[in-house]
Amino acid sequence: MRTFNKLLISFLILITFLFCISCKKGGDDSEQAKFYFKIGRNFHEMKDYERAIYNLTEAIELEPDFAEAYLYRGAAYSDVNEYDEAISDFTKAIEINPDYAEAYFFRGCVYVAEINFTQACNDFRKSYQLGNKDAHEYIKRLCK
Repeated sequence: MRTFNKLLISFLILITFLFCISCKKGGDDSEQAKFYFKIGRNFHEMKDYERAIYNLTEAIELEPDFAEAYLYRGAAYSDVNEYDEAISDFTKAIEINPDYAEAYFFRGCVYVAEINFTQACNDFRKSYQLGNKDAHEYIKRLCK
């Protein structure tokens, strides 16, 4: 059943992709960026990180200030243990949107993976301050 679901999702993504390619010719960059973002996000959810990174990169190239695309690409990089790239993407998302609680939170998680608890705690505190309640548990466990 799980294989069938993956095949069905892949098929639907392919159909969506082909349909949108045919109707997006000449479309504006913002709409194309959103399209690539959705495809990349779907690949990320399917744990196909290579394709997720590719599509999210396409979205970023079309719309360089697309903070959410940087967040998801950073998450994909983190999932394949490419921590420097992940930190770079989370940092870029924060530069674009300084109040992006999730970007601070995920960057903090990468710092934990790198055993950099000082930076992780700084990011968890900022994320919590911005309203991310999940960060509180990390602060209680890791931070003094």
